[in-house]
Parts: sequence; structure tokens; C-alpha cells
Amino acid sequence: MAKIYFLTHPEVIIDSHIPIPDWDILDEGKKRVELFCQNDFLKEINFIYSSCEVKAKTTAQIIASVLNLEIKYLQDLGEIDRSATGYLVPEQFQTTVKQFFDRPNQSILGWERAIDAQARIVKAVKQITQKHPDQNMLISSHGGVGALLKCFIKNISITQTEDQKSLGSYFVFDTKTWQLILDWQKI
Repeated sequence: MAKIYFLTHPEVIIDSHIPIPDWDILDEGKKRVELFCQNDFLKEINFIYSSCEVKAKTTAQIIASVLNLEIKYLQDLGEIDRSATGYLVPEQFQTTVKQFFDRPNQSILGWERAIDAQARIVKAVKQITQKHPDQNMLISSHGGVGALLKCFIKNISITQTEDQKSLGSYFVFDTKTWQLILDWQKI
């Protein structure tokens, strides 16, 4: 059985003056990823794919250096496009995220619609699995699109309940059947 480990980056350095895709992960987050690399199951990874955003790239680079694997970068593995607003204070951000999931057919404050982000991440992951059938892969990406991907895998409507409970988590699914093997686990 071939598997995809869909991993989200850990906590980030939030800087309202820097575009969100350029945010990196905290040193504490880097240490969490290094500890995650001690898991024996990572030895079965054949390929690593990553979002082009800095926080996902840093996460993937730490793992790739331990596993001695190259990283393939795909723009479509990126997080929900929220460039229309940029940084939002935490309360406003949480409210907007809730609306994003509650109204998937609408653009909230100019953000990418949930249905479009879901179609994008599903298409990207399907392309990856078609390129590498029968191979185990790790995808370094983001929580929002991870929740949307999980909704697709579970064949349910878009809902925020499928979101990770904390940054720096992963879930696993079978690449042939697209069945969830392991729900969100914190790294």
C-alpha cells in the first residue's frame, strides 16, 4: 500500500510587514520537525513534495536533509490565497477562517474560495500520485488546504471540523483508494 503523509508546517514567525507566503517557522518549530524526523516510518518515504511558501519549504528541507531526498516544489500545494487581506489580527483572522469554511462558494474578504482551494489541492495531489504510483510520499503544506483535502478524502462537505488541532500536524492516506489511514497527529 502506497501512502501520502500530508504534513503541515509548525508555528511561524508572524510579521505583519512581510507577505504571509514569506513567513518562516520558529526555531521551536524547527526543533519539532527535527524530532519528527526520528520516526522510523519516515524511512519508507520515496519522494518529498512541498508548497513554495517559505514555512513549508523550511519544514520539507529539514526532513529532506535527514532522509537524503530531493524536494519537488509545486505552487498548487500552497495555502489558501489570502493576499487580498494580508495579515489579520488573530480575532479577525479566526472569524474570517470560520466564514471561509462556512461559505465555501463565496470569497470572504477577497480570499480564494474554499471550493477553488480544494479543487487546486486535490488536483495537485492527484498529479503527484499519478507520477509516482506505488511510492510513499511526504507533502509539506498547510493546514487550511489540508482540511480541504481531508474533506475530499472523506467525501464530506467542506467543514472546519477537519482542520488540524495544532500547527505542525500530519495525516496519512492510501494513494490508491484515497482512504484515510491516520487522522491528524501532532508532530
